[in-house]
Amino acid sequence: MKVRNSSSIEMLIASPQSHMPRRVDPRKLPRRLVARRCHCGQCASCVDNARWERVFQQKFADPDYYGPRMVRHSSPLDALG
Repeated sequence: MKVRNSSSIEMLIASPQSHMPRRVDPRKLPRRLVARRCHCGQCASCVDNARWERVFQQKFADPDYYGPRMVRHSSPLDALG
C-alpha cells in the first residue's frame, strides 16, 4: 500500500487499530462449570456408566489381562523364501 501524502500517514497513525484483537487476561475469563454426574443408578446414563466401570475393572484390575507376548525375531517374509 502506497501512501501519497503526509495527511494520510497521520490519519493512519491516529486511527485506532480495530483490526488487531486484544489479548484477554485469563484471570478475567469465567470459570467453567463443573459437570456433575448423576448417581441414581436407574437412569440410562447411570446404567451405561456402571457397565463401563465393570468393563474397566475386568480389564485393568486383572494384572494378567495384558500378559507377556511372544517376540518374533524374524521377518514375516521368511515364510516366502
